[in-house]
Amino acid sequence: MKLFFIFFISLIASAKEITPRVIYGEDNRLDPFEVVHSDQLDWARSTALIAYDYELIQKGDRVELLSETFRERAGVCKTEPFYQQPSLGHCSAFLVAPDTVATAGHCIHTPGECKRTRIIFNFGYWEKDQPLNTVPTDAVYECKKIIARKLENTGIDYAIIKLDRKVIDQAPLSISQKKQPLLNTPLVVIGHPHGLPTKIAAGASVKEIKKGYFIANLDTYGGNSGSPVFNEETGEVEGILVRGERDYVYQGNCAVSHRCPQNLNDDRCKGEEVTLTSAFLSHIPTE
Repeated sequence: MKLFFIFFISLIASAKEITPRVIYGEDNRLDPFEVVHSDQLDWARSTALIAYDYELIQKGDRVELLSETFRERAGVCKTEPFYQQPSLGHCSAFLVAPDTVATAGHCIHTPGECKRTRIIFNFGYWEKDQPLNTVPTDAVYECKKIIARKLENTGIDYAIIKLDRKVIDQAPLSISQKKQPLLNTPLVVIGHPHGLPTKIAAGASVKEIKKGYFIANLDTYGGNSGSPVFNEETGEVEGILVRGERDYVYQGNCAVSHRCPQNLNDDRCKGEEVTLTSAFLSHIPTE
């Protein structure tokens, strides 16, 4: 498995298997306030950012987020989208039961890391230019225990995490019960590329099915690891984003997004890899 891109290395601590991502064709990432599909906004509310406790400070009934700008943290050029937005954390997650989230297995390793992990909901621009330096205390949850976890370098990659309490105001996402999606199924991915506020990206599809995972042309980056990948037509989660192409290429003393063809018919770009829901479905609590 490729190591996480050097620009993002400072935030991952022990999560060293995190792998980078890329843009296929046009950049389809949108902030929630730009999205017109109400169902996608509902899905986004049930996704979360994974960070460590030292990235947060409790201040009364709010939690301060110790973020940097995307440009400061990742060294991207000013031509990159979202370069002035805040960035923190190292992975994404999504609600699968009232007190349980799913993420990638390389996002959390041990009980000790679990104790340091925080899951933050509603870190996104639901209104343009809203302040995101703090979130309400009740939007932040602790990792109580790792229910199940599997990490294969080129195969299945998932973790199911029990939270310290039930999540309020968000509903668990609908998880596909099928063994695998059909080829060319239209997809939407929602998460936190490079620890940015919630991004929603459509315009992708299933390109190839492998053992335990599938390949798609999703617009995702490091930090999207653990993101739910939705069937755009049914709204069901088809899998967890876990691996992909490199994020950036240098342009002088800064970096710009690595771009690949939309159809993946190019040996330079193999696509983004998504663990199938059938790999972890049995570990999701039913009550």
